[in-house]
Amino acid sequence: MTIGIAVLAGILYLLGWYSWSFLVVAFAILMNVLTALFAMLNPDWYFRKAYLAGITPNQTRMLIIKGITVAVLIPIAWYIGVRASLISISN
Repeated sequence: MTIGIAVLAGILYLLGWYSWSFLVVAFAILMNVLTALFAMLNPDWYFRKAYLAGITPNQTRMLIIKGITVAVLIPIAWYIGVRASLISISN
């Protein structure tokens, strides 16, 4: 899902639709944070999802991956937000 969101945001950015691209990236950040929070609060849900996906459930690894993903997406959202004039840089 994250790859699809990144591709969609990239396509929207290349088309010059910066506001939409920003919203897609902001949505990706929100979904990553909420998924990590939900997995921590409801471990059975996470373990069932991991089992259905065919991976070994490991909450620590999931939190690290989500953290890295959010850490990468925040500067991207900031850059696109400035480009779309949704975020202003003033002294």
